Amino acid sequence: MNSRIANLPIFILASLLICVYFLALAGQGLSAGFTTDDLVNLTTYWHQSPATLVKEIVWYFSPSYRPLGGLLFYRPLLALAGLQPLPYRILCFVLLAGNLGLMYLAIRSIVVSSEIAAISTLIGAFHPRLVDLYWNNGTIYDILCFTFYFGALSYYVRARRAGPILNLRGTATFLALYVGALDSKEMAVTLPVILILYELIYFPPARFNIRQAGKWAVSSCRLAAIAGAMTAPYVWAKFLTQSPFSQLPSYHLKITLDQFLVTYGAYLKTLCFRNHWFSKTQTAVLLAAMLVVALLLRSRHLAFAWSIVLVSFLPIAFIPMRDAYVLYIPLTGWSLYAAGLLVSLRDAVISSRKSIGAAKSARSPFFCSSWHCCCVPIASSGCGCTVS
Repeated sequence: MNSRIANLPIFILASLLICVYFLALAGQGLSAGFTTDDLVNLTTYWHQSPATLVKEIVWYFSPSYRPLGGLLFYRPLLALAGLQPLPYRILCFVLLAGNLGLMYLAIRSIVVSSEIAAISTLIGAFHPRLVDLYWNNGTIYDILCFTFYFGALSYYVRARRAGPILNLRGTATFLALYVGALDSKEMAVTLPVILILYELIYFPPARFNIRQAGKWAVSSCRLAAIAGAMTAPYVWAKFLTQSPFSQLPSYHLKITLDQFLVTYGAYLKTLCFRNHWFSKTQTAVLLAAMLVVALLLRSRHLAFAWSIVLVSFLPIAFIPMRDAYVLYIPLTGWSLYAAGLLVSLRDAVISSRKSIGAAKSARSPFFCSSWHCCCVPIASSGCGCTVS
């Protein structure tokens, strides 16, 4: 407790610096106006009663279009602020800033390192290619999905410390957060897989045989299995003819490894401002190299970050490319990987210098314990001391 109090000023200062950094780079987005998407969304949700939106949220597996954004954002703001864009922008920025805090808490609970969590948050605070998040109200679905996605993950990791099986209240809380993420956007469907990978990386079975793996799955993956079972009807509903997604060619799937590598490479080109990098082969080599580095360093944190990088990208991997704002959730994995790698390299350099220093000390003349006494070895007659 004393260490937490001692570190509180540092935490507050770091939080303020990250917020200032974020607002300095993205803050002009507060002046943005409405887009065509906003007008379509406002019209759509205004013709739905709050009771209808609540019903669609509870029946999360209905073919409805992202009802949480309508209930929490578009409909109440239209009733309170009309067509004044500033309140919409303010709420978006409040959520974006809150998501930075949530990113810190989620990563801190996973890696148990304030340093890695803070660096990850700083890296993920702003990216120029995610400009739509800062200027377009239509990305509210991504913003809310991030909130509930990492809110659920953070809650699970913190509750998991008490044991692999959450109590009824904990299970209900997690599932409510997960449903909130599903009602926000389809990116949330990867969370059950992320939970399984978290358990496998941080709490693996004692032995990798069928019997031990079965016991591990029953005890450690129970909640992930429940969440996965809940996801199945949600995904099925998105392919029904009543679903708006089934009518749009831009949401038609092409599930192949080739498509995955092409799409990921295209997004990496955008993120890195390199139009001629990241062919299919280069993308595959990069992702494989990241896993190899994690394994060589025996870093569970890097392995889990790599899992987020890979798995959370799947919902957009097999459809035509969008603007880069859809990488809002996957970029947290990249931020965690970069921060974890930087800290690992820093620690390796410090450890190497200490080893070199210790080796030099072992080879240098030894010193007497007396102050101001330098001892130089002399043949077999002990040492000759020159006292200054």
